[in-house]
Amino acid sequence: MRIEALKLGKIATCLPPVGVVSDVFPWICWFIWLARNQLIFEKRFIKPEESLAKAIGAAREWNLAQPPPKAQPQRTNSRMITPDLDDLIVCYSDAAWKKESNIAAFGCIFKDKRGSTVSETSCVEKNVPSPLVAEALALRCALLTAISLDFSKICFKTDCQTLITALTSTAPPADLYGINHRRHRPSIFTLCFCIFQIPS
Repeated sequence: MRIEALKLGKIATCLPPVGVVSDVFPWICWFIWLARNQLIFEKRFIKPEESLAKAIGAAREWNLAQPPPKAQPQRTNSRMITPDLDDLIVCYSDAAWKKESNIAAFGCIFKDKRGSTVSETSCVEKNVPSPLVAEALALRCALLTAISLDFSKICFKTDCQTLITALTSTAPPADLYGINHRRHRPSIFTLCFCIFQIPS
């Protein structure tokens, strides 16, 4: 039973409002040991509640005495950097989704390095199940447009962090796979691969 208690104590979580963020179990063990010594050597009985309160107080005091963790330097995400190329085209895509009707409106705009608009397009599609799928369709539309315009150096930008995470993960969300078979057109994952493999 004691062994089981020790095992459970190692994985136990100290809940609020105790105010202890570190492992409180060793402190409890320590104060039980102190209470035991006082009982044996000093014939002084300490209530379990008192030992527990002292253990929590000591753990809290220990936490407050520790230096704050050093801030880790932020790494620059290479996906957020726009390449410095003279003939680079930057494409901005965005989407809007209406929950009541599952209709999505999306579009994209292509600009050169000076900020002048090169091309733009928009589309409305029905039966879109979620905002994420709408954003994916917007990027897919941008990819198809870029291929049709023969852009070889292009940077895609979207404000949907969830979509970026999905496209760069090993297991994208299941609802994005539905885009693969829409009207037998290329999937967004295939198009992303093709765009990023275009030679300079």
